[in-house]
Amino acid sequence: MKREPDFSRLRKVLLREGEPDVVPFYELFADQEVISKVLGRPYQGLKDRIEFQCQLGYDFVCLFLNIPLPMHGQASTSDTAELSKG
Repeated sequence: MKREPDFSRLRKVLLREGEPDVVPFYELFADQEVISKVLGRPYQGLKDRIEFQCQLGYDFVCLFLNIPLPMHGQASTSDTAELSKG
């Protein structure tokens, strides 16, 4: 059975208006490789991210804006990711 997206579930929880019919389903981030695998094609950008989240029945589509802000002093560390992207 395909899960239908329904933002009102998440809204209900966030506003503490009661218990939703099921636990809201959302995620803040998914790697492009995961999106590509689910969609069965190379990741192309924002439209694919939205399609991925809708296809999986997410109740909320999480998008980020790239706002260029000046950086004053930068810290760096070694990459400790198991599947490093360099």
